[in-house]
Amino acid sequence: MNKVLRWLIILGSILFVLTFVIMAVIRMNYPFELEWMEGGSVDHTQRILNGQGIYVEPSVEFIPYIYTPFYYYVSGLFSLIFGVGLFPLRLVSTISTIATGAFIFLLLKKETKDTFAAIISTGLFFGFYVIGGAWYDLARVDSLFILLFVISIYFLRQKKNNWYYFLAALFAFLSYFTKQSTLSFALFVMIYLIIFERKGFWTYSITFIGLVLITTIIYNYSTSGWYYFWNFELPAAHRWNFEFTILFFTRDIFEHTGIAVAFAFFYFFINYRNRKDKSIDIDKTYIFYLFVFLGMFAGSYFSRLHYGGFLNVIIPAYTILAIMTGLCYNQIMNLINSNSHNEKQINYTFQIILNLMVIAQFLAVVYDPGLQLPSEKDFQAGNEFIEKVKEQEGDVLIPGNTYTYYILAGKKNYAHIELINDLYEHNETYGKKVMNDFKNKLENHYFTVIYANKLFIEHFPFFKDFYEEKEPIFNDESSFKTKTGHIMRPEWIYVPKSRANSN
Repeated sequence: MNKVLRWLIILGSILFVLTFVIMAVIRMNYPFELEWMEGGSVDHTQRILNGQGIYVEPSVEFIPYIYTPFYYYVSGLFSLIFGVGLFPLRLVSTISTIATGAFIFLLLKKETKDTFAAIISTGLFFGFYVIGGAWYDLARVDSLFILLFVISIYFLRQKKNNWYYFLAALFAFLSYFTKQSTLSFALFVMIYLIIFERKGFWTYSITFIGLVLITTIIYNYSTSGWYYFWNFELPAAHRWNFEFTILFFTRDIFEHTGIAVAFAFFYFFINYRNRKDKSIDIDKTYIFYLFVFLGMFAGSYFSRLHYGGFLNVIIPAYTILAIMTGLCYNQIMNLINSNSHNEKQINYTFQIILNLMVIAQFLAVVYDPGLQLPSEKDFQAGNEFIEKVKEQEGDVLIPGNTYTYYILAGKKNYAHIELINDLYEHNETYGKKVMNDFKNKLENHYFTVIYANKLFIEHFPFFKDFYEEKEPIFNDESSFKTKTGHIMRPEWIYVPKSRANSN
């Protein structure tokens, strides 16, 4: 029975990995947005290739995302090979995800000397794909940022000499330079190091903090202060979404990964109870993972409370839960096998229960791949929409989409409309300036056509003072919608009021 269960776990892990790879390949070639802010990442990458700055004064034409730039530099290198578009950026994320799975496997092998435990953690990481927003392969910063921090953890666990601490700090910095959430993770690592590995603390902290300070000073100086504004000042001004104070735990975590959480807590519990009987190295191992666990969970939790935090911000918590499950599985199996007081049948029963718990966690995150895959109907509707945009003379506005739709239609690009709204809500000076410019363009019918979506109508209702609905864009309710994040598509054609009746 146990052999059957173990093979089922191995099979489940393989299926999760293969399903992700197949889905990523299919989605990678989809020329339109799977998530409504993917196009902005392409826009950032194109600006780097054009020698333009990312961190600049905001305008109706361009507003940057509130992320550090490393993902866009890496994507720029891939874009030089494959051409600018969604494909190279999704390829970066897909490779990052596969590499993360590989490093999780290597990490578990190193910690447990147990291939089966490593397979469990790797399989769960890929199994958490959809509950993390189906984000692993999107043209967004998250997958690269997670990979770099997992590599940092891997080097920290080598601890052969100061070079490993240096490499760990370097990859932690690169993770931060991809997304600032790493600051929380690195803080907890440094707290652990200063208590338990003082020599490593100085190498790690001086390298990490030094690189953060140096790049911040250089980028802030070279951008006349805009680097600090976009990456620190504006995010700090965002309001909090206290709805997730409890929902983060009840819905985001326990609903899908309650068994993995139980494994994590049991791992810490049994190591704490037995700490006096273990060597100091074992003590440091479980304490190390306790601090990493707290750091990654804290990062996910406060990001979820932050304005705009979607399911992707929980990926760090899911990643450490996948790692902890494999660690705990190995720990429990060692306890079972070392317990000579129990009869073999009792130990066998415990092993069955343990394997059934792993299978139950796998089943809790099983998903329908078809829900995340674009259909032939989506391709067709997207191509027809782009052709409609091409036929229009002059500048058009496609709210909620940047770069991809504009560039495919041969039109001038404009800032993501949600970024205009975000800036207006959280920064009075520049928000009002950009909003007034935007209102002026609307009032003067600068755009010959607006392809409005629901959020644009909700956030910018005043545009109806100057534009009037002409017709819906699609004849159905489902085609050409994004697959994750805000499920969105352009819905209605609006034209200047003076043209509405004549057309």
